[in-house]
Amino acid sequence: MILWNWLTSPAVTLWDIPITWAEVLANLLALASIWLAIRDNVWNWPLGVLNAVCFIVLFTDVKLYANVFLQFVFIGLSVFGWWEWSARRGAEQELLHIRRMRPGEWVWVNAGGVVFCVAWVVVLQRWTDSPTPLLDSLTMVLSVLAVYAQARKWLEAWWYWIAFNVVSIPLHVDRELYPTAILFGVFAVMSVLGLIDWMRIMRTEQELADGKGPAPAQPPADAHPSPR
Repeated sequence: MILWNWLTSPAVTLWDIPITWAEVLANLLALASIWLAIRDNVWNWPLGVLNAVCFIVLFTDVKLYANVFLQFVFIGLSVFGWWEWSARRGAEQELLHIRRMRPGEWVWVNAGGVVFCVAWVVVLQRWTDSPTPLLDSLTMVLSVLAVYAQARKWLEAWWYWIAFNVVSIPLHVDRELYPTAILFGVFAVMSVLGLIDWMRIMRTEQELADGKGPAPAQPPADAHPSPR
């Protein structure tokens, strides 16, 4: 309770609006996590867990209930992503590589997202006092798809992140979370950079697999740690 009260207390005041410690920490952790994801670094996942915990507090405080639920999904998917990026598979003990979604994957992932979004809009309209059920549900679904795709190292993860960040801006403005809205604009730009960087990495890995590039260097010790 003491920690909760501290997290929901004002850290600073901007434009006569108090900014809580939960909002400050959530956005700083999100920035660090996105930067590590762009760098294809596995440590983006544990930072993502801490980020989700801070957002649980923040979104509960402003009644964005779908996003509260979403953070618990994030925590589970972050643990899954941490394992996916760390585990070595197959006879050659190869790490997971960046690739595009296959047609079948694209269909079932997006169809499932549409169904889940519609269902969650109905839930929020009937059983909560959410002021923005459509935007709340859309951001939740887009971010779940983004995290899952990122865990599988699908290139399309960054397209989901771009859409999620853009849609989140008016949602946070509506809740008067102005610094968070501004930072989601920054996150959208970072997502574009992530897409470009992953495309470069994917091409490099493909050239190495085809024998057209130089011999691969050993990955940094912190990039792909061995499973515990």
